[in-house]
Amino acid sequence: MTADPGGAPLRFATFLAPNMLPVYQFLADRIADQLGRPVELVVGNSFYQFEQGEVDLGVICGLPYVWLADRQPPPVEPLAAPVLAGDRYGGRPVYYSDVIVRRDSSITCLEELRGCSWAYNEPASHSGHTATDGPARSAHPATIDEPIAPRADSSP
Repeated sequence: MTADPGGAPLRFATFLAPNMLPVYQFLADRIADQLGRPVELVVGNSFYQFEQGEVDLGVICGLPYVWLADRQPPPVEPLAAPVLAGDRYGGRPVYYSDVIVRRDSSITCLEELRGCSWAYNEPASHSGHTATDGPARSAHPATIDEPIAPRADSSP
């Protein structure tokens, strides 16, 4: 990608949480400033948009990256990883999956979740879904904004 002010905008896709759109817009604007080229933020609807040339760059979870990077030829390559603030991150681009339970739950450890149902945020997310496949019997889509679906016992 080079400076091309007269060319078509680069399509920067996000496949992550919609509540983070302002952050992704900031990134798109910063990339545009650095490249001297327009960058359009779009919400991705299929990871295959990279293969099909419908998006030029984007932000995705680690698991879809692994799926795409395994293709021949790989349609993606990593450029950067976030390094979040806070002691738990230690200044490194680490990846966590936090498990939460309902406030009124008596569950206090992972072992107590065996056989319980889980709410998840995205089926293609390792930290938000597949990391918890082992102990889960059933799963329900959810977000942190709707703390845990009434029919679920926990959520990653």
